[in-house]
Order: sequence, then C-alpha cells, then structure tokens
Amino acid sequence: MRNRETAVSVCLWARHWRVTENKTKHLVEITYRLAEPSPNHHDLAGHGVYPLELDLSMRYDDMTENRIRLAMMAVGSNKGPDVATLLPTSTDSPESLQFLESSLKTCLDKHLLCRQRANSDNKWYPKRLMEIDATGSKIYLRDSQLLQSEPYITLSHCWGLSKPPLLTAKNAAAFTAVIFTADLPTTFRDAIMVTRQLSISYIWIDSLCIPQDDFGQWREEAFSMCDVYSHSLCNIAATGAPDGFTGLFFERDQTAECSFQITTEWTLLQAQSNSKYLSGVCQVFPVDHWTNDLELGPLNLRAWVMQERFLATRVLHFTKSQVCWECIETRSSEIFPKGIPAQAEPASWVDSQRRLKVSSAQTPRDLGWKQEMFNGWQFFCQGLHAVWA
Repeated sequence: MRNRETAVSVCLWARHWRVTENKTKHLVEITYRLAEPSPNHHDLAGHGVYPLELDLSMRYDDMTENRIRLAMMAVGSNKGPDVATLLPTSTDSPESLQFLESSLKTCLDKHLLCRQRANSDNKWYPKRLMEIDATGSKIYLRDSQLLQSEPYITLSHCWGLSKPPLLTAKNAAAFTAVIFTADLPTTFRDAIMVTRQLSISYIWIDSLCIPQDDFGQWREEAFSMCDVYSHSLCNIAATGAPDGFTGLFFERDQTAECSFQITTEWTLLQAQSNSKYLSGVCQVFPVDHWTNDLELGPLNLRAWVMQERFLATRVLHFTKSQVCWECIETRSSEIFPKGIPAQAEPASWVDSQRRLKVSSAQTPRDLGWKQEMFNGWQFFCQGLHAVWA
C-alpha cells in the first residue's frame, strides 16, 4: 500500500465524518489497520467486493474513541456495487427526494413480494386520515368512510418531551375545518411535504388521527395498529429525530460516509480460478453505515417502533446522515442507491427483525408456517438480547 496517499485519503474522510458525527469534540489522533487477505478469500456475493478492511480508530480529546470499518473494492469492476462519492448538502435536497420517488416506483412496478403483501386488502382504512391540500400548506381531518381507493402514508416518530398537537373531542371540529401546516411541529411539516412529493394526498399521524381524551376510542384504535401500518402505501420514519421538533431533514457534509479512492499494491487472489488481480486503485466505503445511521438511530431505540417498521411493507428512513429505503425485497440508501452490498449489511444479531419480516412474506401459509414464524421470532428475540443484554 502507498502509505502516504492512503493516509491522506483516510484522514480527510475521517475529518468529514467527524464533522458530521461529533461536532463538540476535537479529533487528536487517527489510526488505521489494513487486514491482509488470505489466498482463500474471494469476491463477496459477486459484487466485486473483496474482504480487505480498514479498521479505523479516531481518538478525541476527552479520551473517547470511535471505530469504523471500511471495505475496499477494485475500481472498474463491472460487478461492483454502485457507491456514491458525493451527496447533496441536505437530506431535503431534490436528489434525495428523487431517490425515494425512484425507489417507490421500482418497488411498485417490479417487486412481486411487496405487491402481494400490500394488496391483501386495498380498501381497508384507519377511521381517520389527514387530507393534504395541493399546496401542502393545509391539512384536514377526514372520515375514511368517504374514501374509496386512495393510498395513504403513515408516520413513525418520537414524541419527545414536548407533546405534539392532540386530537380531542373539543378540537375535532377545528381539525376538520383546517389545520395550517405552519402551525405543526417540524417533523409533521416535513412528513406532509414528503407525502405530497410522492403525489399522495392522505397521511396518518397518530396524535392527529386518534382521539387522545377518549380511552375507549383510543383502545379501539390501538388494537388496529397492525392494519394501520400494514395497509399504508409506505411508512415515513423520522429515524434521526429524538422529538417532533427536530424534523426529518439534516444538513450534512457532502463526503461524510461516502466512498473515496486509495491506491494499493496488494495482489488479490481469487480462490476459484486462482487468478491474480492487481488491485491498484480501490474504492473504499463504510460497511457499518446501515447499523450506525439507521438501526441505532433515536427512533429505532424505541420499543413501540418495532411493530410499525415490521408491519409496513415499505419504510422511508430519514437518518441524520442520509435517506434510506427499505422494503420486503430490497434496501438501499443514498450511498448505495442500487442496494446494500453483502459486506455492508448489518450483522444478523442487529438485522434479525428484517429477516423475520422477509420470512413472513416469503413463507407459504401451510401447516409449517406457524412453526417457521415461531423460529424466526426466537431468533429475533435472541438478537435483541445480544444487543441490549
């Protein structure tokens, strides 16, 4: 490896990452270690991604430390994953929202499993939905009995310490007349904007659609949460927001968490053909971004969100660093717009919920279905125990 060039590239990337992740600490030391491949290592999952990893450690002035794993692939490989090298300055950019629009269109057009799961009963609706006007500046509480086949979107969010606006018997008439979007918490406003961007006119938000002062109605609505999320077109997840006033969108460094290039003189061996490949210029990318940005985001640390994410066929994750897409058949991000490569997928103990979700969609409803789901649930619980025990 050409140490000077690599060290400069790694340090520049680490500085960008630090600016995004930890603005209050001063970075005092960066060290990295390259794991040399054995002759038996081979291309992972046909993606042109080799098991060469940079183990990057960043130490701060308060003696805390962050560790990041980076993977390398040969530049020019036609099997390599599509990796972004530059992102827009904010997650509310036209490019970020276009990524979500494109992902939704691909899913609706091409994903058979997603369509089968979502189309079990298209005409089911929650009792109430919020209708968004064409400009996105006003919303109205609507009785869903008036709807026929219009899709709706749901929102997963943390309430935080400050309560959002609540539907009650006293303000139901006012909610029906009009709610000005400008009067709502930032997360609600952002979710309404995204919903209109996706050309959808209806959104379900818990505090606005469930009466909060009538326990009988609240209890009835709580029992229908399974249907609320499973019948939505997709679920918007405020993954990076600890409360309703933070919003969906975040400013970011354009190169933080993106890939960068280094030059190496390693000779890689492909086990099956025993052919030699001079790696030369390699693309380096973070392999833990899905775990760090999404799985460990403030929203996904809340227990109740598990059911919302599990039940929704499609989830739009708005994390602190990027926008991510998740459905039954695929998951992708702005960094990996064509899909998360095998080496960047979360470990099984982190990813057990998705495995259970995919299994529930793929498993035929035969005599062995219940046992298969029970086994998947056990694995999921073991994963939770591994994380939080």
